[in-house]
Amino acid sequence: IDTAMVEVDGYKIGLFGITSPQTSFKSSPGDYEFAPTIETAEATAAQLREAERYARRRSDARGR
Repeated sequence: IDTAMVEVDGYKIGLFGITSPQTSFKSSPGDYEFAPTIETAEATAAQLREAERYARRRSDARGR
């Protein structure tokens, strides 16, 4: 999943795209399978939070 982190007014915001459960019924996905929406969103959000914590730790370590 493609993701991005942006900062707006001092807040870090993680961005990623996700499809709705109806996508596979309303489109012609062929052999493409869609991952569960909620579980995928939760896992991606957790990955973004961890990536931000890692980046912050690296930044803090460099500042010492």
